[in-house]
Amino acid sequence: MRDRGLTLVDEEDTGAIVQGNRQLLAQLVTNLIENCLKYVPTGGRIDLSVKRLADSVCLVVSDDGPGVPADDRMRAVQPFVRIGQSGRPDSSGLGLSLVSAIARLHRARLTLENNEPGLRVVVELPLK
Repeated sequence: MRDRGLTLVDEEDTGAIVQGNRQLLAQLVTNLIENCLKYVPTGGRIDLSVKRLADSVCLVVSDDGPGVPADDRMRAVQPFVRIGQSGRPDSSGLGLSLVSAIARLHRARLTLENNEPGLRVVVELPLK
């Protein structure tokens, strides 16, 4: 990350604890950060935050990369779909689909949003 001049900023709420499969949730976060590392240009920024809400925990991973057009966000979470990166050898198109599957398994709500610029991925995990 340093060799590309990327900045990673994390903000966490120490009271934000959810029940779930630790390895799968770690894979979810890893996939989101790896996507940022693939698509955020040199000198870019990646933000990670975890906050407790009234009845859920909200994980947000955002960046200032190229983002995903609004019309393609639903497709972006399907297996083997690569948005705007056709022919890119280091992308299988499985990262966001795995994130989506892990979110569903944990009864979480997954939202892909415009970060103006970049992509903002919100995963809202229920507390119970």
